[in-house]
Amino acid sequence: MKREGKQHGMVRTYRILPPSLNPRPEARQGALSAICIPSPIPQAKMNFTRKSTVGWSIGNILLDFGGGLANYLQMVIQSIDQNSWVNFYGNIGKTLLSLISIFFDILFMFQHYVLYPEKKASKSVETGEESNEPLMDPSHEHV
Repeated sequence: MKREGKQHGMVRTYRILPPSLNPRPEARQGALSAICIPSPIPQAKMNFTRKSTVGWSIGNILLDFGGGLANYLQMVIQSIDQNSWVNFYGNIGKTLLSLISIFFDILFMFQHYVLYPEKKASKSVETGEESNEPLMDPSHEHV
């Protein structure tokens, strides 16, 4: 059955900024990289100040690092297939974003595994000794 009348699902867009303030596509890519640079800096600084990464998960950093490497592997494979390296310099925003991401991932892994590794557990935990101390203070029991 054929629909008559207006088509559904169409979206109309309007330019919000005047042309003088609307950045060119290459300017937007640089802005994207500039926005992404400061986001991991506070965490790196806090790890340095505390000299510890306790309470902070390395799992997402490892996943992000793997994704960054997979991104570069994809770009290399496409470049070999297309016999052109335009994938690296044609989309400079993607390339810079991946480089920045990989740089901070390596920094965080270095902090977590080399500079501030987790301390060894105490001997009582390692030997499996049980404590006979009550978990709650008996004076605070409710009747």
